[in-house]
Amino acid sequence: MQDTKHGEFAFIESRRGVVNRLGFALQLKHYQLYARFLNSDREVPADVAEYLLDQIGGGATSLDAYNWTGHSGRRHRQEIFQFLSVRPFDDEAEANLRAWLINEVLPTAPNLSHLTDLITDWLLSNRIDRPNASSYFRSVLVQSTKSPRN
Repeated sequence: MQDTKHGEFAFIESRRGVVNRLGFALQLKHYQLYARFLNSDREVPADVAEYLLDQIGGGATSLDAYNWTGHSGRRHRQEIFQFLSVRPFDDEAEANLRAWLINEVLPTAPNLSHLTDLITDWLLSNRIDRPNASSYFRSVLVQSTKSPRN
């Protein structure tokens, strides 16, 4: 997990309570790495939580009380999007993703795992949110693989 940057500390510290700061920090760092948010504490390795807890200066705590998908969790996700300047996956983003896939990625014939990693990196570098519906996201890939290549 990448270290928390100085500007992120103030953003994280603005949360009330150690549990909210830790959950918020985990959501921020996970999104920065994987272009998606966590849905529960079961997705968080204990050593990662301990590392971030040490960085934000909290004592021993449990993530059971963090509201991963409820009102607070949704609000935290929106705040992280604003902080990272992430845009929604709209028609323009879809067209750009398709063009990039067809012209640059698919000609190299990556395996599915590598393709998924490349798409995640593209979404992160272009600051675009991953589409909500995984089936929709797969349809973009299927349509891209069927399009004629240059």
